[in-house]
Amino acid sequence: MPDTIIFRKDESDNRIIVLKSVLFSLSLAFIPVLIDLLFSTHLVKNNYFFIVGFLLFASTFDRINTNRLHQLTFNNDTRQVVFYYKSLLGSRQTKAVNYEHAILEIMSFSPAWYRRTETMKLYFLKNKAEIFEIAPNKDSFTIDTLKAICQAAEQVPLKIKRI
Repeated sequence: MPDTIIFRKDESDNRIIVLKSVLFSLSLAFIPVLIDLLFSTHLVKNNYFFIVGFLLFASTFDRINTNRLHQLTFNNDTRQVVFYYKSLLGSRQTKAVNYEHAILEIMSFSPAWYRRTETMKLYFLKNKAEIFEIAPNKDSFTIDTLKAICQAAEQVPLKIKRI
């Protein structure tokens, strides 16, 4: 077994993820405006723009401050799982947890409305407190990469719990 198993992704993906989600939110916010302009339904009142503007600002701020994983390392020399992460505007940070205290919870499911896709989330816990959550839509790791992380966790003595 290698001394260190590393899973890494490009840090520039974060800007793209945040930009896509902001553009999607903007398009949803302007659907009632478009309907009101086309059909004169009076859906949009004067306070609509203030409320939607505040909600868009809050959700954009939340997306910018979300910690996204850039590298996950299983270090067999120090017997630790090391997380390298950062938010869009923050500096790079590190969290580490020993193999003895680490628990990996694997949540795998298929949405009821579309059975062909599979969604997976990984939760790394220290005793019972969550250390880090890895999700494809948040961290832009593929499902195959998440499965490879699960296989690597099975190789090292890490407690695994499937949900």
